[in-house]
Amino acid sequence: MIARIIGALCAALPIALLAGSVPVQAQVSEAEGLKFAKKISTAELDAGLKSEPFGDWIAEVAGAQAGLTWEMNDCGEQTGDPATDNKRDIPVCVSVDAELPDRRNIAAMILVGTRERGLAGKPAIYDLYWAEGTMVHRLRRLNELPAVVRSRPEETSE
Repeated sequence: MIARIIGALCAALPIALLAGSVPVQAQVSEAEGLKFAKKISTAELDAGLKSEPFGDWIAEVAGAQAGLTWEMNDCGEQTGDPATDNKRDIPVCVSVDAELPDRRNIAAMILVGTRERGLAGKPAIYDLYWAEGTMVHRLRRLNELPAVVRSRPEETSE
């Protein structure tokens, strides 16, 4: 009987040790994070926009023919070194990427919380850009994105 208990404890130990380095999705479910981000008011992310759910807004800006891809991630902040990353409260972002019919891409990354605190704090734009081929163009505000999408590729190339 004691041997079974010790065996069970030994089997559980590696799982318990790994719990400190679980990916961000284990702290906040991806479904929960995506649902939260899609409902954020665009006016909260950019005072120059009228208030509407971000998910509806980005779908409208990208257009019906664009393919939207949503994911939750670490905002590109994890180093890959558990000794370093486990000492930090890694940020949690929700990213949406859209491939436009003309093959350009637009992407927004929204900071929605941290690994330890979950969905907390004021959501904010963490990264925003459009890309054409290998050229990436950073944007400062969401309200810049509709003009980029409406423009023809040769008008937006630098």
